[in-house]
Amino acid sequence: MIKQKKNEVIVWAVPGEIVGSRDTSKETTGWDVSGWDGARKSQKAQAAAREKRAAAEQCFLRAVGKTAVLDDTSMEEQVEAAVMALREAMVGTLDEHARRKRWCSRSKPWWTEDIAALRKEFGRERRRPAGIGRVRGARRNLR
Repeated sequence: MIKQKKNEVIVWAVPGEIVGSRDTSKETTGWDVSGWDGARKSQKAQAAAREKRAAAEQCFLRAVGKTAVLDDTSMEEQVEAAVMALREAMVGTLDEHARRKRWCSRSKPWWTEDIAALRKEFGRERRRPAGIGRVRGARRNLR
């Protein structure tokens, strides 16, 4: 079973890839698998998250099932082929079942839906006339 934390994003670098002066602004730099976790959501959302997670797991297992089994006598070429097959299985599963993410120097991967909701509440309370206590409470919750 694939387990992950809320808002977990899977990112890895491929050794040997040379990053040149090409435009990388449209390239995927990771995948967001937060949709696979239904924690603190409605039962309907939890069921949908379980279905997404199960579908991704089945896709990965189908792809990995084609990989040769390695043992102590495996040659370097066999290990390299198995690693590449595993990488292909991971990328294929994530491309199919997870949302692609692109980060740049201004990206904020720590900004979550919870923080966005608290920020929205704080702004709403700040714009309402009177009631400085509500604003202070919203600011306290945001911190």
